[in-house]
Amino acid sequence: MKKLILSIALIAGYTASAQVAIDSINSSVNPNDTLYMEVYEGETSVIGTLGGADRDGSDNLTISLSNTTDFVVTPASANITAADGDIGDISPVVAFDSDVKSEYIFNTTITDAGGLSMTAITSVKVKQRDIDNIKVDTITVAENTTNPYSTTMSAWWTKANGTAKKINKTKVTLEILSIDGVAYSVVNGVSTTLPIYLVQNDQMQITGALDHETNEWIVVRVKATRNNGGQSYEEDIYINVTNVNEVPYKIYVK
Repeated sequence: MKKLILSIALIAGYTASAQVAIDSINSSVNPNDTLYMEVYEGETSVIGTLGGADRDGSDNLTISLSNTTDFVVTPASANITAADGDIGDISPVVAFDSDVKSEYIFNTTITDAGGLSMTAITSVKVKQRDIDNIKVDTITVAENTTNPYSTTMSAWWTKANGTAKKINKTKVTLEILSIDGVAYSVVNGVSTTLPIYLVQNDQMQITGALDHETNEWIVVRVKATRNNGGQSYEEDIYINVTNVNEVPYKIYVK
């Protein structure tokens, strides 16, 4: 009886977890184990190299994937033939979002020239990127204005290539921690510091007049926390209160 071995050679930057799964399966030793890979959300590059071996080492081998349209082996599975060793690179078809789906399960099959095949369940975990930026519209408010002011905030993470991706506001919780270093709280619907509020999870609203002479710059400490996994990030948001020439309204002598 021939023996087929299905393996994944993980490239730099990706790891296999020995506790929950393995990255090499031997049909006569551990046929019920799971091939395991990890990919960061937002990435579409190669995550590993699939390979294999048989007992006599003489057959050409073919690797194919089934029950998935989310991953591809390059070159295409119909054209993959190689002697024992590396056969093809596996990569995601599109960039994944861990908040949408954190694990993909499919089958990987290795087949020799005589038609003997071995199939292994394959798990790909999608790892979260940490939030590393809170973006907000520029906040400039004229002092003493009584018109409500609102600006949108959003949490972002940065991919390995330096591009940024916005996190859907339903997947993250934003909160105000402090204003000018004073712990922020709302009591009976009223801010205990300045008239600044966070509504609808992403709208910072200024509902009352601010004074340039007292607060030319207001520092609002904002925290963003992923609802899935709890990873968080804090950043200072700056509000510039511009000066307005205030016309004297009275002059007198005593």
